[in-house]
Amino acid sequence: RVLNASKPLKIGALDFEIIDTPGHRNHDITYYCPSLTVAFCGDVLFPGGCGRVNTNRPDWLWQSLLKIKGLPDDTALFGGHEYSLANYAFALSQQEADPHFKKRKAELEVILRQGGYSMPTTVRQEKMSNIFLRCDNPEWRKEMQLSHFNAEECFKEIRQRKNTF
Repeated sequence: RVLNASKPLKIGALDFEIIDTPGHRNHDITYYCPSLTVAFCGDVLFPGGCGRVNTNRPDWLWQSLLKIKGLPDDTALFGGHEYSLANYAFALSQQEADPHFKKRKAELEVILRQGGYSMPTTVRQEKMSNIFLRCDNPEWRKEMQLSHFNAEECFKEIRQRKNTF
């Protein structure tokens, strides 16, 4: 059954907004519960990374990431897989001196070694330490020598680099 994204989903006393977030796959959705400030974003966003573009539409995935990035900063985010250390290894391969990437990778190494989990993360945390959520920052694109790209083109380039990492 395909859910109507314009209608909220009620589970017990909780109301979830269904946000269309295609790009990894055609019909990906994110469940957002404003009262709990939590979002379940499946394979769209992970700590330090994002899903592969299996739709051949990187522009869709970019727009979906912007929707998640636009949620309140304290929103807890749950992705569908644990890829965090690989995501930060990639980010550091692109920008080895970035303090946010270094710090987050070190934190997660300890958490995971102790049997903890990388999720939830938060919108605030991902804005600071997710390489894919920086593509709309002109200063960052310049620093990465990608200033000739707009945000969407930058995302496509960084996602392609991750595909071959």
